[in-house]
Amino acid sequence: MANEKTPKQTVRQFLKTMASGAPGDILRLVTPRFHGTEGAQAATGPESIEGYAQLYRSQIEGWAFEIDQMIADGAWVAVRGNATGKVKDSLFGITAPGRAIRMTYQGMYKVVRGKIAEAHVTADTAAILAQLRGEPAMKRIPK
Repeated sequence: MANEKTPKQTVRQFLKTMASGAPGDILRLVTPRFHGTEGAQAATGPESIEGYAQLYRSQIEGWAFEIDQMIADGAWVAVRGNATGKVKDSLFGITAPGRAIRMTYQGMYKVVRGKIAEAHVTADTAAILAQLRGEPAMKRIPK
């Protein structure tokens, strides 16, 4: 299978599609038994992750995932980076049209036969909430 993508390439395509793909695109990138978590939230099945992607695409303009680090070990890929964009109208029930947001995330992705079978993500939602409210960034603690 010389044309099969590496696990890293598959995860890059998945993140790009999560952020800016057309409706239904994500369904071609995940296995029928896809399972994922984001904190306490769980997504089971391709339709659940497609719904999640559509929700964020509808609320965040220019949504994109920046990858700062990516490490692969067999079928598993670890990613650390930032998700960025501008709020269209409101997000998490907070009205903040046009507000730029930046959220740090870490994810573990399992790739099986060129598709995402599992995705487990932790995101800094506290930072997003502070940004939506217009609160200043947390200051570094002096040494």
